[in-house]
Amino acid sequence: MKELSGGQLQDEFLKNLWLQRLPSQIQTVLSVSSETLDKLAEIADKVADVALPATSAPELNTSAEIQELAKQIVELKLQISRMSRPQNKPFFHRKSSSRSRNRNRTTNHEAICFYHKRYRANYRNCVPPCDFLHRQSRDRSSSQSEN
Repeated sequence: MKELSGGQLQDEFLKNLWLQRLPSQIQTVLSVSSETLDKLAEIADKVADVALPATSAPELNTSAEIQELAKQIVELKLQISRMSRPQNKPFFHRKSSSRSRNRNRTTNHEAICFYHKRYRANYRNCVPPCDFLHRQSRDRSSSQSEN
């Protein structure tokens, strides 16, 4: 500071300005001394080496920062729980399964499976409850009784 002022400021003014910017422990020791400014700077260095513990990084965590981090943690938990729930809708489109559904269905007025409706007597995959064989034998018996 003395060099920056170019000798235009008095030592007493520089001493007061410099002391205000020092830690309170060092201010207490130096304020009672009447040494020159250069000598006071040497004493301040020695006191700082002994009195002040070396810190790697200042702790600036405020309660607001901690609350913000807690809020972010809660939001992340919600996102994870949403992602781990089973989805109602699949992410891919399936082919329509209406064809396979119709095979197994029987109408109320006819109890005949899809295969018998389509292939009649040439069926291979009859699906219960199918009434085709029963109806066929009933139709034969009714036609024979008419003769």
